[in-house]
This record gives sequence, structure tokens and C-alpha cells, in this order.
Amino acid sequence: MRKLLSALVFILLGAVGFKYYAQHYEPAEPTTDNLLSDSGFEKGNETAFSEHWVSFGNAFRERVTPQSGNYSAKLYGEYTGSTNVSGVYQDVDAEPGLKYEASIFIRSNSDDIIHGENRAWVQLEFVDAKGKVLRRYSPVQKFGVTNAQDVYVHLSTGFVIAPEKTAKARFVHVFEQLDGKAHGSTYGDDAMLRLSP
Repeated sequence: MRKLLSALVFILLGAVGFKYYAQHYEPAEPTTDNLLSDSGFEKGNETAFSEHWVSFGNAFRERVTPQSGNYSAKLYGEYTGSTNVSGVYQDVDAEPGLKYEASIFIRSNSDDIIHGENRAWVQLEFVDAKGKVLRRYSPVQKFGVTNAQDVYVHLSTGFVIAPEKTAKARFVHVFEQLDGKAHGSTYGDDAMLRLSP
């Protein structure tokens, strides 16, 4: 009888505890603070990016070693013999005085590792209503030949304040081929542009 009473008390206390937990600790609805559309480069046609992204130079979507999902953004030089850049960018509405941060995961694969002074990074530009770049921010440390291969590295601009006359925040993922001939490519994935909480 004593064991039965102990079991009933245990069950009763467990039920009360569960009710309290359910009332006070219900999980919040999942939310996202990413201002970018198609931030994982999942949409598009074959190697072409979705309408949310503008590409330049040698920039393509590929089903190769994504950080998440099925696709990543592959960037490499144009082999022009002089400094050139490739990449993708996306503009979103922004307001002066607010703090924004741009970030992305970047890697270089061992079968096409970057050489020489090739490097890649994330850039945050603030643009006015006429399309003029007011300010440009990027991490001090860029992704380059000293980074480990076959591993994603997270790069971020940190939070920066949008200057007066800002109309758009422009997220840019850039690959630079300094000498115009060094081989190699990088992959970028899980791009993010967010406001300071």
C-alpha cells in the first residue's frame, strides 16, 4: 500500500510539474531575422541564380559541398591577366541610423583549392536612392590560401551603422583574383543580412 501511495504521489507531482512547464515554457514560434531572400542559393535554374541575386564575373550555383540545403555559390576568377572580381549581390530596403551585419560561410575544396593571392569575402554596402555607394564594409580577415581546405569558415562584417541617405543595404559575396591568373575557386553558403536586435 505504501508503494502504491508513493507511486500516486509521484505521478501527481509529475503531472503538476508538466502542467506548470507547459504553461510557462512553451516553445516560441520559429522566426528568422535574415533580410535576404534565397539566402542558401537554393532557387534558380541549373547554374543560374534566382531573381533575388545579381551575379557578375564567374559566379554560379552548384550542387557541391553545401553548408546546408543542396546548393552553394561557386566563385572563381576570370583569368584576364589583371585583377578582377566575381560574385553575387542582393539589395534590401534599409534605413539610416540602424545597425546591419552581413555574414556568410566560405570554403575552398581540395580538388580546386585557391592559389596565389586569390581571396573571397562578404561585403556590406549602403546605397542611396540614386544607386550611389555611400559606405562599404568587409571583414579585416578575408578567406585566402592560409585557410583550411574542405572546411567552411564563417566571415562577418560585424554590426555597422547605415549612414545618412541610406536607401538600400547591399549584401555582396566577392571573389578577387589579384594577378588575373591564379587557379582555384570558393563556395559560399548560408548568406545572412540582419538588423541589430
